[in-house]
This record gives sequence, C-alpha cells and structure tokens, in this order.
Amino acid sequence: MKIKRDFKIGDRVDVINETLTGKVIEVRSGTITVRCSDGFHYTFDPNELVLQKEWNNMIKMVPEVRQKNTE
Repeated sequence: MKIKRDFKIGDRVDVINETLTGKVIEVRSGTITVRCSDGFHYTFDPNELVLQKEWNNMIKMVPEVRQKNTE
C-alpha cells in the first residue's frame, strides 16, 4: 500500500510510533505542524505521519487483525 506524503491543512493524521493524533494546521517544506487532541502543536517530518484513513486500511491488511475481526 502506498502511503500519502503530501499532506494538506485539515487532514486528520496519526503519528507513527506515537499515541498522538491530530489535525494538520501548517504545511512547510519538509515539515508538517499538527494540533493534537491535547491542544499542543507539534512539528513532524512527513515520514512520521499517516492519514487516519490510510492507517485504518493498513491495520485491516494485517492477517492477525483481520482474523480477530472475523471471529
């Protein structure tokens, strides 16, 4: 699955390897600023983010997750 790396303001994103989620509020060359649910603003490299919709699709593709969901 190809992961989108061209984020736009308003996109809902999850941070890879973190428990942070939020909304993109600023896009600059090489950095994305996200307002997280805690109200703080964090700046990330685009490779550290994934769209929530894409992340949910990736989870569904993992065999053990797919198997648990059908039980």
